[in-house]
Amino acid sequence: KSFSKVFIFNYANKIMLASTRSEGIDKNDEDGLLLATRNVLESSGREKLPDRHGGGDSPPLPPQRGSSQGDRARMMAQQYGSSWFLTEVQQGRPRSSSQELMFTSVPQQKRRERRAKLSMFVVFIFSILFISSLIKKKLSSADGELGPFTKTGFLPLSEPHPVKPNSKLWGSDIGPPYPTGAWWLNALIDDGKAPVPATPYQLLCSDIGISLSYSVRRRVADKSAQLDPYSEDFLFIPTRITSAKDARTRILDFEQKYSNGRFVIAADALRASLHANESAISRSMTEHSHLGISMQYELEGIQNDKIPKRKATALLVKGSPAFAIELNNSPLLIASGQGTGGRILNVENITTAPNSSGTADIRAADGSRWFLIWSLAYFDSTLEALSFIPADTNEQGLVRFGYMPYEETSLSDDNKSITPLKQCPWTYAKGGHIDIDSTYDTSAYRLRWEIHHALETENIDFCKKKPPLLGLPHHKDLVLDSLEIFDSNYFSIKGQMYWIRAAHWTLWEKLPPIPKFHSKHESPLKSDMTKRRIISAQLRRDVRILKAHASFLAKNGAYGKLYFEGKELARLARLILVADEVEDPEAKNWAIVYLERRFDRILRSDDNFAYDPTWGGLISLPVTEHGDPFSNFGNALYSDHHFHYGYYCYAAAILCSIKPAWCRRWNRRIRDLVHDFANLPASPKSKQFYQTLFSSDKEILDNKHSVAGADARFPQARHKDWYDGHSWATGLVSYATGKSQESSSEASHAYFAVAVLGEALNDIKLRDWGRLLLATEVRSTRYYWHIPLSSSIYDSKFSMYNRITGSVAGSATVAATWFGANPEYVHGIQTLPVVPGLTDILFDPDYVCDQLPILENAFARPAPVNVADSWRGVALANVAIVDQHAAWHRALELDEKKFDDGASKANLLHWIATRPASINTCSFHVQPDDTHATSYNGLAINASDLEPWCSSNLACVAFGLSGACCPQPGGYVFGCCPVLFREDGTTGH
Repeated sequence: KSFSKVFIFNYANKIMLASTRSEGIDKNDEDGLLLATRNVLESSGREKLPDRHGGGDSPPLPPQRGSSQGDRARMMAQQYGSSWFLTEVQQGRPRSSSQELMFTSVPQQKRRERRAKLSMFVVFIFSILFISSLIKKKLSSADGELGPFTKTGFLPLSEPHPVKPNSKLWGSDIGPPYPTGAWWLNALIDDGKAPVPATPYQLLCSDIGISLSYSVRRRVADKSAQLDPYSEDFLFIPTRITSAKDARTRILDFEQKYSNGRFVIAADALRASLHANESAISRSMTEHSHLGISMQYELEGIQNDKIPKRKATALLVKGSPAFAIELNNSPLLIASGQGTGGRILNVENITTAPNSSGTADIRAADGSRWFLIWSLAYFDSTLEALSFIPADTNEQGLVRFGYMPYEETSLSDDNKSITPLKQCPWTYAKGGHIDIDSTYDTSAYRLRWEIHHALETENIDFCKKKPPLLGLPHHKDLVLDSLEIFDSNYFSIKGQMYWIRAAHWTLWEKLPPIPKFHSKHESPLKSDMTKRRIISAQLRRDVRILKAHASFLAKNGAYGKLYFEGKELARLARLILVADEVEDPEAKNWAIVYLERRFDRILRSDDNFAYDPTWGGLISLPVTEHGDPFSNFGNALYSDHHFHYGYYCYAAAILCSIKPAWCRRWNRRIRDLVHDFANLPASPKSKQFYQTLFSSDKEILDNKHSVAGADARFPQARHKDWYDGHSWATGLVSYATGKSQESSSEASHAYFAVAVLGEALNDIKLRDWGRLLLATEVRSTRYYWHIPLSSSIYDSKFSMYNRITGSVAGSATVAATWFGANPEYVHGIQTLPVVPGLTDILFDPDYVCDQLPILENAFARPAPVNVADSWRGVALANVAIVDQHAAWHRALELDEKKFDDGASKANLLHWIATRPASINTCSFHVQPDDTHATSYNGLAINASDLEPWCSSNLACVAFGLSGACCPQPGGYVFGCCPVLFREDGTTGH
């Protein structure tokens, strides 16, 4: 209706101007002019035009300046076509029909002409805005109807999740949200067939019992990988068999019956000879925490109400020098496994203590030495097995068993390196939690161990304060100086471990600063107009490239579409900030329009994400693509969520900082994305906040499971391992080497995005939580992914050839990625995305100098194995840290259309231009091109030169693969295979 009035008004003004200027109307046809004006005004609600006589509230009639009808028509059109029309027709106020047509003076006429022109200008602007809205609506619906705006969270999954939690293993008291990224998850998925890396041991929980492996003893390493392979050293069986002699008889009988008297591994023979009613009838997790879990085995009960049920609880705890089992009226057998030769040579240095307690040293058939600690249990031994019987059915017994890492050393010796065990043998940890105390610049996070004592000794107060626990290399830099810390001779895949004598480890992290976006800070580009112009021109081309890109989510069946769409959103967000720095508002506005349009389409749809109530998380849709749950890199199986959602959170943070109204509209769905992988710790204040935010979700708010964070629908920091300091990317998939993570830089980027989003939302708790997650991730990345020349973390057989790892797992590290072992892949996946404020805290110049020779040798490879521009650009971001000049000129030569989905040439040029001006001071020798070479850095040019079996390639074994890998029967070549991949993804003949 309002638009109709505007256009009628515009038409009246056009007649007035045409009358005044004689445009488009015959000057002599004055009667026609009068008639036209009369028709317009009368069609607007007037029965007839006013006559010449004044009346009512009309102003006085001015002197008549002309008598012709043309003059009268022009004056009438001028007056009634604007002011009278607005006041009378739009407001609907009638006037006297006898109103006189007024004649105006020349100044009045000019003023009205100016007002008419202004009115036409306003109408023109309104018209442009109206047409623009129509165009925008048309463009935004190009990929289909978007549906109405919504302020709710993502909808629940409409179909059952393809993988169900094993309720028998998880226990009846534990439900969603499940910590799908926990380091101990191997014990609860795939029937517990894969071991759990409970540093320094690996523990495998089966139906019959728990197998222990100190895998460092079997370490193998070459230039492609370092692996601590699991092999059963000892088997612990909760059983109704009460005697080591009975166990010996069974083992020997088994050898006679099934092996013609030949030797059989004791653990294997005992496992096979037990009857169903003699071993555990069930196992389930009864407790879990950040630092450990309790796995309870229950035996068949005795028909006597006065005797408690027979239970044994295995404790899988990180940092414990000894594996512990609590005995509740359950006997226990220990037998030697394959890893220790299948027999015990002798039991020596037995000491006794009150309450049926004691210690002993065990020497296995392979010569390895182990120690044994027990309390409230009767101990017996043979060369085939060790046995324990509870001393009191109403008291809890304890057995601790561990590797003795020193030759000819006993718990009774005075060797300082085993003093903690000697001082407090009956003090042990059952697990533990973290708590956080953050300020703006630093954060103290504490690993609070749950310490127990199996025996009341004279020094129990001392042991409560200083229990014997082991830490990793990065802990040395973080613990307070007041804590007692010294070398041990225990090792893990992450190097030497250290005794840390404290029940609460207070670890201090300096929180990294968060860049202030859209601020007026002094950019290094301010004084370099040449580079600014180059970047601005490239920026506009990159924005146009993304304008032409269709959404990945619209590509049905496209592998990894959720991941790649997130990367392009973050790429647009980076271009917005680059445009800010080079002061290009036009490019910035277009990037904002494209980002908002694509993001709106994602958030408005219910076809991309769904909340999964089975496990408690946000997963991609469809759950399976053509029956494949790995269609989005395993997102539906809870793998890589921090990689994926980190890109969305970063893009949301940039848009929120520009368009708060947009952010408020999508607040719930944005928070769903961030809480899935970075849910805050639960506290009374945070719970109150989320109860306000999610007030309608009563069922969710009533969730009381301890793993839930502040938002009770999700676990706290899904992927984070607070003991190791970094994240694990693997979800509901078990591998023989435990959980793993490939891209340390994408993990760091995810937590950087959390902090940036918290800043944009003015949510200080979320911001500082993200900063702590980021700080811990970066520290562990620099320890365990980066391999500077000075590092002693990894075996020299591996570290002398590599300056960075492609993937780190619980018991392995690999110089390859899942998609190839090319050096540019391995280095690139630990660099992207390139973001100021993140990349600069991951890489320092000294370390870049260490890795530069490998990158330059890769650059020197000739076709057809030359480095693709997509990976060359990522590598040049590293080069720029030590040689800005060379990186700039080499980056200018790259093809802007061949960059990674999350990268752009403008962003790379901006990164290089804002590095400190430098010319390379690193000294190294680049290998010359050799077009006749059959391999580079140990990687074959042709896959036909490879050994096809996984077992022949250590990197493939370290990835947990078996069978044919290089290639598979269908021709696919795994990334762990030592061959160079070409730009088109092929591996030669």
